[in-house]
Amino acid sequence: MSIWLWVLVVIMVHEAGHALAGVLCGTAVRGVCVGVGPLLYQYARGRLVLRLRLLPLGVATIMERSRTAWQVRLVALAGPATGVLLAILAAWLDLSALGVLAIALNVANLLTPLPGGDGWRAIAAGGFHRASVRSEA
Repeated sequence: MSIWLWVLVVIMVHEAGHALAGVLCGTAVRGVCVGVGPLLYQYARGRLVLRLRLLPLGVATIMERSRTAWQVRLVALAGPATGVLLAILAAWLDLSALGVLAIALNVANLLTPLPGGDGWRAIAAGGFHRASVRSEA
C-alpha cells in the first residue's frame, strides 16, 4: 500500500480522536478541513462539513470553543492518543509500517513547539490560549 494512503489513514484516525473527544465534552464538532488555499471540494451532511483545499498542508477538526481548560486538554490529547491506539492495532495486525508511521506523526505533533501542535495546545490551555481546538496533523 502507498505510504500516502497510510499517512491519510493516520491523519484521519488522529482527527477522529479530536472529534470524538469534542463530542464527549459536549463541544459541537463542525467539520474537518483538509489542506489550505482555495476550496476544491465541500461535502456537507447535516451540520458536519468536509472541506478539501488546494494544498494538502495540514488537517483541522473544526469545533466550537471548549468550555474549560481540561476540555481543551482532553480534546488536544485525544488525537495523539488515538494515534497510539492505531499503532498498537497495527502491531497486532503485523502492519509495522503503519504502526511506525502512526507513532512518528503523533509524537511529532505532540512535541511541536508551535501553536499548531497538540502538545502546545494542551500545555497552553490553562493560560493565555483559549481558542477553539484546531489540530494540524
